[in-house]
Amino acid sequence: MDGLRRVISSTGKAIFDEDGIFQGYRGTSTDITDQRVAEEALVESEARLSDAIESISEAFVLFDSEERLVACNGHYREMFPLVADTMVPGAKLEDLIRVTGERGQVMHDMASVDDWVEKRLQEYRLDRKEPVELHLCDDRWVLARERRTREGGIVGIRVDITERKQAEQELRSSQALLLDAIESFPGGFILYDSEARMILCNSQYRDFYPSIAGILEPGASFEELSRAAFAAGAVQGSAENVEAFMEKHTALYESGQGAYEQQLGDGRCVLCSVRSTADGGIVGILMDITDVKRAEETV
Repeated sequence: MDGLRRVISSTGKAIFDEDGIFQGYRGTSTDITDQRVAEEALVESEARLSDAIESISEAFVLFDSEERLVACNGHYREMFPLVADTMVPGAKLEDLIRVTGERGQVMHDMASVDDWVEKRLQEYRLDRKEPVELHLCDDRWVLARERRTREGGIVGIRVDITERKQAEQELRSSQALLLDAIESFPGGFILYDSEARMILCNSQYRDFYPSIAGILEPGASFEELSRAAFAAGAVQGSAENVEAFMEKHTALYESGQGAYEQQLGDGRCVLCSVRSTADGGIVGILMDITDVKRAEETV
């Protein structure tokens, strides 16, 4: 023979004579070596696929074209422990989503579980490129991505983004605290970026220039706001004063610090202090010194 191991499938039937004495077997034998080799190769391939799925650092899930569960790895089960017992091959996608909602594994703001199930089904089926953020009941956050396979199935990847969400919340809290402090500041506050465009200002600053409060918005340039203030009478002075003011500010901008007094259109006087930021921006602080100036005049 060819020296290779052969696998033979034999079938036979016992043969007896008229007296009931066994005479032997009659049957056929078929070489099924190729079939057995193919079966072993399939088992080996499936084992490799299973090992590869388990080695993925993210949570992984795969559904076939009929939306039935094919496989998921241990990370996926660990990520959704309240419904891990339902993650068996053949389970329907809709059933898995529904039990996830009913057991409260994922938090949502939909009117009912049915509404949430329908929403998640659409997100699965639309083959959307944008990921979906899921808020789990233990306050973890998961980024969910689903894509269609060439055979019409659905592959899903889940990534724990809890630390990122916590950092974002801490940043929002810090920003809110900073904005509250700026708003509570007893004087006017305005911040410009490195291109002299406004980032933010507080209410007190708007109160100093009520006639241009409507254009005190992020992105407005310092020159635009300054010229508008003179034109609207928010600041006392003529067109020549605008040019002189711009020259003075340019010098302050380049030096990174300085202060000057400014007479407002309503008769108040403010002390404007300028300081540069680490990234090349400018912070402006305005303090009402009207009473101080009046006191000086009476001395």
